[in-house]
Amino acid sequence: MDAKERAGVWAASQVEDGMAVGLGTGSTAAYFVKEVARRVREEGLTLRLLASSSYSTILQATALGLPLATLEQVDALDLYADGADEFDPQKRLIKGRGAAMVREKHLVHLSKRFLVLVDPSKRVERLGTNFPVPVECLPFASSLVQRDLLALGAREVVVRPAGSSKDGPVVSDQGNFVVDARFDAAGDVAGLDGAISAIPGVVGHGLFTRYSSRITVAVGHADRVEIIP
Repeated sequence: MDAKERAGVWAASQVEDGMAVGLGTGSTAAYFVKEVARRVREEGLTLRLLASSSYSTILQATALGLPLATLEQVDALDLYADGADEFDPQKRLIKGRGAAMVREKHLVHLSKRFLVLVDPSKRVERLGTNFPVPVECLPFASSLVQRDLLALGAREVVVRPAGSSKDGPVVSDQGNFVVDARFDAAGDVAGLDGAISAIPGVVGHGLFTRYSSRITVAVGHADRVEIIP
């Protein structure tokens, strides 16, 4: 197993019969989804409810035979497992490289326990060291959002391009744009949570700063999983 797979498999071992479970998005969360499906198929694990944070995970879970509830049907989760782009010593996170942070935060907010699955490269002393803060915004408000993020101290703000698979910007599962704002890590990036949320047109963003009490970080290594409770 590589580091990500070890973290995902460990997280799946925390799932118990009768739980309501949220499935995250991204390469590390995909290992969690795969292992949960294996346990359902081979061990007879029974789950009260499964919910997905993105269309990509819906496709994976469906292909593996996992039945999913819609987000409208979810009012509480026992456990949610997902990756992160960065985590700091206070277990604050930057998420959203997969542009699914709005649905992810929705499921985190409903969860009793949040398992953050990472490899050692995601550990930082200060948020913003390696990754920008992704901000999902209404398309018509993207210019205003970029301007206000610069006013908050961002040194670079760009509408995320889709790349070779599509002309134009990345479009979220909600049909919105994603703006990446890179701040100086020497500043208080985590402290911008409320200010970014207050910008008109912002739907959500990738700073997860209010959930440390329910977070367990699982850091996958080549030979073990390091647990940060």
